[in-house]
Amino acid sequence: MASDGEQRLRQLLGNVWQESRPVIDERIAMIEDAVRELSSCRFGTEKRERVIEAAHKLAGALGMFGHAEASEWARAIETEFGGTADELRLKELSERLRRWFLEME
Repeated sequence: MASDGEQRLRQLLGNVWQESRPVIDERIAMIEDAVRELSSCRFGTEKRERVIEAAHKLAGALGMFGHAEASEWARAIETEFGGTADELRLKELSERLRRWFLEME
Protein backbone atom coordinates (compact mmCIF):
# COMPACT_ATOMS: atom_id res chain seq x y z
CA MET A 1 0.00 0.00 0.00
CA ALA A 2 1.32 3.44 -0.94
CA SER A 3 2.01 5.98 1.75
CA ASP A 4 0.14 9.27 1.91
CA GLY A 5 3.20 11.02 0.49
CA GLU A 6 3.39 8.63 -2.45
CA GLN A 7 -0.31 9.05 -3.14
CA ARG A 8 0.02 12.85 -3.07
CA LEU A 9 3.00 12.66 -5.41
CA ARG A 10 1.08 10.45 -7.86
CA GLN A 11 -1.86 12.82 -7.74
CA LEU A 12 0.40 15.82 -8.30
CA LEU A 13 2.11 14.14 -11.26
CA GLY A 14 -1.29 13.20 -12.67
CA ASN A 15 -2.38 16.84 -12.42
CA VAL A 16 0.82 18.06 -14.09
CA TRP A 17 0.34 15.44 -16.84
CA GLN A 18 -3.20 16.70 -17.50
CA GLU A 19 -1.96 20.30 -17.62
CA SER A 20 0.84 19.28 -20.01
CA ARG A 21 -1.41 17.41 -22.46
CA PRO A 22 -2.26 20.45 -24.63
CA VAL A 23 1.44 21.30 -25.11
CA ILE A 24 2.27 17.67 -25.87
CA ASP A 25 -0.60 17.58 -28.38
CA GLU A 26 0.73 20.77 -30.04
CA ARG A 27 4.21 19.29 -30.35
CA ILE A 28 2.89 16.10 -31.88
CA ALA A 29 0.79 18.18 -34.30
CA MET A 30 3.87 20.23 -35.24
CA ILE A 31 5.75 17.01 -36.00
CA GLU A 32 2.83 15.69 -38.06
CA ASP A 33 2.69 18.96 -40.05
CA ALA A 34 6.43 18.85 -40.65
CA VAL A 35 6.26 15.27 -41.89
CA ARG A 36 3.51 16.25 -44.35
CA GLU A 37 5.53 19.27 -45.55
CA LEU A 38 8.88 17.47 -45.70
CA SER A 39 8.94 17.05 -49.47
CA SER A 40 7.52 20.49 -50.22
CA CYS A 41 9.38 23.70 -50.85
CA ARG A 42 7.78 25.13 -47.67
CA PHE A 43 9.99 22.94 -45.50
CA GLY A 44 13.14 24.93 -44.85
CA THR A 45 15.92 25.13 -42.31
CA GLU A 46 13.91 27.23 -39.86
CA LYS A 47 11.03 24.75 -39.83
CA ARG A 48 13.48 21.86 -39.44
CA GLU A 49 15.09 23.52 -36.43
CA ARG A 50 11.70 24.19 -34.81
CA VAL A 51 10.54 20.61 -35.25
CA ILE A 52 13.85 19.24 -33.92
CA GLU A 53 13.42 21.42 -30.84
CA ALA A 54 9.78 20.34 -30.43
CA ALA A 55 10.72 16.65 -30.72
CA HIS A 56 13.54 17.14 -28.21
CA LYS A 57 11.23 18.80 -25.68
CA LEU A 58 8.57 16.18 -26.30
CA ALA A 59 11.05 13.35 -25.70
CA GLY A 60 12.15 14.95 -22.43
CA ALA A 61 8.63 15.58 -21.17
CA LEU A 62 7.45 12.08 -22.04
CA GLY A 63 10.49 10.58 -20.35
CA MET A 64 9.90 12.70 -17.24
CA PHE A 65 6.38 11.30 -16.96
CA GLY A 66 7.65 7.74 -17.35
CA HIS A 67 6.47 7.15 -20.92
CA ALA A 68 9.76 5.62 -22.07
CA GLU A 69 8.60 4.09 -25.35
CA ALA A 70 6.87 7.28 -26.52
CA SER A 71 9.95 9.25 -25.45
CA GLU A 72 12.12 6.98 -27.60
CA TRP A 73 9.86 7.60 -30.60
CA ALA A 74 10.12 11.36 -30.10
CA ARG A 75 13.92 11.08 -29.76
CA ALA A 76 14.04 9.03 -32.99
CA ILE A 77 12.03 11.78 -34.71
CA GLU A 78 14.48 14.37 -33.43
CA THR A 79 17.38 12.29 -34.81
CA GLU A 80 15.70 11.73 -38.18
CA PHE A 81 14.96 15.43 -38.69
CA GLY A 82 18.53 16.22 -37.68
CA GLY A 83 19.88 13.81 -40.28
CA THR A 84 18.48 12.26 -43.43
CA ALA A 85 14.81 12.83 -42.53
CA ASP A 86 13.51 9.57 -43.96
CA GLU A 87 9.92 10.47 -44.77
CA LEU A 88 8.48 6.96 -44.34
CA ARG A 89 10.23 6.44 -41.00
CA LEU A 90 9.06 9.85 -39.76
CA LYS A 91 5.50 9.13 -40.85
CA GLU A 92 5.54 5.81 -39.00
CA LEU A 93 6.97 7.36 -35.83
CA SER A 94 4.59 10.33 -35.83
CA GLU A 95 1.62 8.00 -36.34
CA ARG A 96 2.78 5.88 -33.40
CA LEU A 97 3.02 8.97 -31.22
CA ARG A 98 -0.45 10.16 -32.21
CA ARG A 99 -2.04 6.74 -31.57
CA TRP A 100 -0.28 6.49 -28.21
CA PHE A 101 -1.41 10.00 -27.25
CA LEU A 102 -5.02 9.27 -28.16
CA GLU A 103 -4.92 6.03 -26.16
CA MET A 104 -3.70 7.99 -23.12
CA GLU A 105 -6.97 9.93 -22.91
